[in-house]
Amino acid sequence: KIQNVRQVQDQGTRQGLEIPKIVHQNVKSRCVTPAFYELNKRWKFDGWSVYVHDEEAMTRLLRLQEINKMIPNLRQILRNCGND
Repeated sequence: KIQNVRQVQDQGTRQGLEIPKIVHQNVKSRCVTPAFYELNKRWKFDGWSVYVHDEEAMTRLLRLQEINKMIPNLRQILRNCGND
């Protein structure tokens, strides 16, 4: 039984499981302002990936069957948030 965060980290490292170094950002549309672009460059770190998703892409992602298997209540959650 895992008791604390350190044990989770140790177990994950032993099994080769690490949290991916990825930053996901969600924006309303694919068109971003120059200010957003400049600010977004600050999120680029060595060894990290940065992904920017627009609302349409997020909607497609959340409707994927694989995601719904991982998060069984996702459809209900989206309905409750007014996104379905």
